[in-house]
Amino acid sequence: MLKLNAILLSFVISFYILLLNTVAYHSIKDLYYAIPIAILFFILLLIFRIFGKFVFKIVIATFILFASIVIFFKWRYNVTITSDIILSGLINDKSLTSEMASVSLVIWVIFTALIPIVLLFKVKIYKNSFKQYFQYGIGSILLVLFLMYLQGYKYRAKGQIRDYKTIYALENFSPIDLFFAYKKAKKDLKILKSDYKNIKVDKSSLVSKYKDSLIVVVIGETSRGDRFSLNGYKKNTNPNLSKLENLYSFKNAKSCDTLTVNSMHYIFTKRECKEFNSAPKGVAFTREFKALGYKIHLYTLQTLNAFYNYLGYDKMVGKYRIINEQKVGTKDIALLPYIKKDIENYKGGKELLIIHTLGSHQTYIDRLANSDKQFKPICHTADVKKCPKSELDNTFDDTIIAVDNFLTETINMLKNKNAMLVYFSDHGESLGENGVYFHGAPVKTAPKEQFNVPIIFWFSNEYKSKEEYNSFTQNFNYLKDKNITHDYLYHSILGCSGIKSKDIKENLNLCKGK
Repeated sequence: MLKLNAILLSFVISFYILLLNTVAYHSIKDLYYAIPIAILFFILLLIFRIFGKFVFKIVIATFILFASIVIFFKWRYNVTITSDIILSGLINDKSLTSEMASVSLVIWVIFTALIPIVLLFKVKIYKNSFKQYFQYGIGSILLVLFLMYLQGYKYRAKGQIRDYKTIYALENFSPIDLFFAYKKAKKDLKILKSDYKNIKVDKSSLVSKYKDSLIVVVIGETSRGDRFSLNGYKKNTNPNLSKLENLYSFKNAKSCDTLTVNSMHYIFTKRECKEFNSAPKGVAFTREFKALGYKIHLYTLQTLNAFYNYLGYDKMVGKYRIINEQKVGTKDIALLPYIKKDIENYKGGKELLIIHTLGSHQTYIDRLANSDKQFKPICHTADVKKCPKSELDNTFDDTIIAVDNFLTETINMLKNKNAMLVYFSDHGESLGENGVYFHGAPVKTAPKEQFNVPIIFWFSNEYKSKEEYNSFTQNFNYLKDKNITHDYLYHSILGCSGIKSKDIKENLNLCKGK
């Protein structure tokens, strides 16, 4: 059995994790800034030795495992670990993240984490003297301070903008970046719940013009607007939607964020893209519908329960019930039986139907029914970087075919109703452009593909025949070329539903022409 003292073992582990991090580095500068964090990590390990040999090994094993997993995604897909991504995981469905597991990830974890952990538990640790701990601790701190001096760190008082080098250093040493992001995400979640807790509807200015209307809002997931042939894409990804009357697609649409949990605030409230990092602004439009007597039914394949509670629904059918009852996996077609029953039961009155899909979320092939697989060959693995670009594109484009089929079937159910349908995606997706994959990149540095979304409005003939909407839709062919963002959704969903409110900004209301 190998024998090491705690100081030497801590050094070996710190050096190993630093070495592992270099796999994800883009330049020697990344390593240069990560070294002080690695030294502080060494000191942290020495502190954990106080709690005994077994706890010491468990802590080290945990660090190695988390480092291995995080570094894989940073290296393989150019993913940056942010608090927004962690917040999305805390609120959203964990199984969406688990679907991104691949054979490559498993092999990587076995060799970079599990084997080192097995070896770790075979090491016999013997004690160092207090003097040695003190000497190495003080020496390490002095070395960190010297390196920070060389790197040009400057002290910033509380309340001032911190030195960017600190963030840069933390981001380049996993799993420390993960733990810092998790800490901030927990704080953000607490603030989020607090912000939503006491929001109330101001009914004084709310007016609804119509006694009977069925409004359907479909929230897409990860689908890109530039992959819709409705918007000029070279492949025919919308063979069904393109044949429908009274359907208008905005080809120049952008999301405000790159993550679902953040985008939902822009979509449902008055918060605008320019109000980055601000608190939720006012009530969700669903609360205003509810104040006007609308019944709100929610069918979802996601688990944003903390946010859904804020919407004030009357009825919700969630992901796990749908999966257990429909037996088709996590495909959007699982939602159709519930939508069909709801629409068939609609005999008039006011109803708002919210449908939250999985759309084009990775793993892409898991979103496809056989009828959706139109472009071949396709990518069958969760490790999309293994697939040729043509296969990855085909698979993602097939998810747009699935969206086309889903929306068309839903619209066909609505044709004989006094109904309006609005569809949009929460954010876009990187598909290997410049080596970047998936979504969730920081808003200030995210590539344009992660903001590219579809926004579509459809009206039934009965709905369109109303004098107010007839004058509006006559101008839609002009309006659909307009550059719009998620900012427009709150105001337009209310405005196009015949609702008047002091909260509606007419410059963001696509139906202001009616």
